[in-house]
Amino acid sequence: MGEVKAGLKQRLISSAVGLLLFGIVLHFLGSWVFNLAVATVSVLAIWELNRAVFKGACRSMVVMCSLPAISLLFFKVFKSYPLPFCFIYLLFVCFCLLFSRKVVTVQKGLFVFAASLGLSFSFFSLVCLRDALPEKSRLLWILLVFASAWVTDTCAYLVGISVGKHSFFQDVSPKKTWEGVAGGVFGSVACGVVMYLGFGEAYGFPVVGIFRLMVFLSVASGLAVFGDLFASLVKRQSDIKDFGTIMPGHGGVLDRLDSLIFVAPYFYLVASVIK
Repeated sequence: MGEVKAGLKQRLISSAVGLLLFGIVLHFLGSWVFNLAVATVSVLAIWELNRAVFKGACRSMVVMCSLPAISLLFFKVFKSYPLPFCFIYLLFVCFCLLFSRKVVTVQKGLFVFAASLGLSFSFFSLVCLRDALPEKSRLLWILLVFASAWVTDTCAYLVGISVGKHSFFQDVSPKKTWEGVAGGVFGSVACGVVMYLGFGEAYGFPVVGIFRLMVFLSVASGLAVFGDLFASLVKRQSDIKDFGTIMPGHGGVLDRLDSLIFVAPYFYLVASVIK
């Protein structure tokens, strides 16, 4: 019982610190600080992914895989020269795989490179989302992104441990249940609707029907579940429990933000259409 209480206390402290840092970053939403925070998170996530797949056998791969995340700090420059940048990066990828062949298989290497590139662009879509929106509505959109991911996680966990009986991809994540998934989607949609009704007009959110909003939020919540499930698959096949220990009680950056991987780009795509 004492260990359970200690673990819960640790999770609560980590959550409080994480939310404080999140609030500070949001305070600088319109500045380079937000870009730097996103790039830092991307590099940490890529480092955790490399460690999970390669077990620390090839640290030079981390540097190679982190280049896109760091380069995106200068997004406007690289957006003007996408082909040269992609060519040089591909050249270095193949070079790195060739000279690391004794410790890294091509299959694992290509997966990690592709996944790292995906993580970089996925997290950086938060910056793209911010830049694509009027200044008045940026904060609400960003909060909706994180709410869709984190409320889905939280509600799915609470409903799952309370009434969950029917397994959901048991061989990938034994604790997930259909009841938990349904609870996560419902909770996320309800939270999003409340945020829209309470703050949408004040923050210049586009006027949309409640039904269309619920469909949009349901898809976002489903993508959050998929991101979490895919991360669980990587962990299971890598034979690890957590990606890292940077957040005591929660695991690593990827453990906390895996549900955001597909949600952030989805919000950016939708915002580009309806803004």
